[in-house]
Amino acid sequence: IKAVGTRYHPNDAYADMKKAKHRIWDEISHEFIAEEPLWDIMEEVVEDTGDGTGKFLWPRKRADKRDKYFGFDPQILETIRSDYFSKGEQAQFYAQYYNNPNDNTTNVLDRSLFQYYDPKHISVDVFGVKYKGNKLNIYAAMDCAWTDLDKFSNGNPDYTAIAVVGVDESGFYYVLDLERFRTSSFQVYYDYVISLANKWGFKKIKIETNAGGKFIAQEIERLARENGGHISVVTKSNAGFGAKSKQLRQYAVVNPKYELKAVFHRAGGLTSTLEEELVLERPPHDDLVDALGMALEELKPPMKSRRYLDPDKKVVTDSRFGGRRGR
Repeated sequence: IKAVGTRYHPNDAYADMKKAKHRIWDEISHEFIAEEPLWDIMEEVVEDTGDGTGKFLWPRKRADKRDKYFGFDPQILETIRSDYFSKGEQAQFYAQYYNNPNDNTTNVLDRSLFQYYDPKHISVDVFGVKYKGNKLNIYAAMDCAWTDLDKFSNGNPDYTAIAVVGVDESGFYYVLDLERFRTSSFQVYYDYVISLANKWGFKKIKIETNAGGKFIAQEIERLARENGGHISVVTKSNAGFGAKSKQLRQYAVVNPKYELKAVFHRAGGLTSTLEEELVLERPPHDDLVDALGMALEELKPPMKSRRYLDPDKKVVTDSRFGGRRGR
C-alpha cells in the first residue's frame, strides 16, 4: 500500500499513520520481540529553512523550448504564501507546503501570556474558596463527548473535559482544576462532577447540550437526586453552530482575558495540554479550552467591598451592606 498526500490537521489520517506500530514475531522463540512503525514514511517540505530562502525540493526549471517553467523559487513561493495569508489561511499554507499544520507563525496566543499562581495560597472551607485571603467566585463547566470505548473509529476520539475556574474581585481568573476522560458510562460522568464539587464547593455545573450532552445532563441530575446531592445542571445548546461557535467563544471570551494578563494557571497536571490547545490554531483536541471558555463565559467577579472613613475618621461605612460600624 502506498499513500501520498499533504498534512491538513494535526489529527489527520497521516498523524494516525505516523503513530501506527506493528509487532515483530520471532519464529525461534515464538514470541513478539519488538515493535516497529507500520509505515515507512518520507516527509518532505517545499524548502528546508522555513522562510522561503532555503534549498527547494523542486527548484524552478525550464520545462521545454516554449519558455514554460515548473517548480519553485523564493518569488514563486512568496506569491503563493501571500495569497494564502490574504485569505487568513496561514495554517493551511504551512500544512500544504511544509507538512506542518501548526507552524509557530500561526499560533493563536503567545506563550508569554501564561501566568501561574502558587497553590499554597488557595484555601477552601465552609465559607468558600479564597486566594491569598481574597474570596473567589467559582464556576464549573463540562464539554461532553460521548465515547463508545468498544467502537473507536480512529486513534484520537474526543475527550470529555471539565474546568473549574475562580475569579476574585479584581477580575483575576484562576484555573483551579482540569479533568478530562473518555467514557460511555453516566456513572463516570457523575462521579467526576461530584468529586470536583466536593473538592471546590460549587453548586452548579454548565453542560453544553450538543450530541449526547443533553442525555448526560439529565442523567447527572437524576443521579444527584437519587444520591441526595446538591449539584444542579445548567444546560446550553449550541445547535447549528458546533465547532464554529466554540472557536468564536475562544476568540471572543477566552483570548481577550489572556491578552489582558488576567488568567493564572496552576503548574503541572493538564495545564500543558490546555496551553497547547490555547496556542495552536489547529490543536489535536480542543476539549479543555472549550470547557474553560464555557466557565469564563458565565463567571462574574465578587462584589467589591468598599469602605470609607467619615470626616472624623472614626466610623467606617461599608457600601456593600449600607451599614455603619465603629473602628
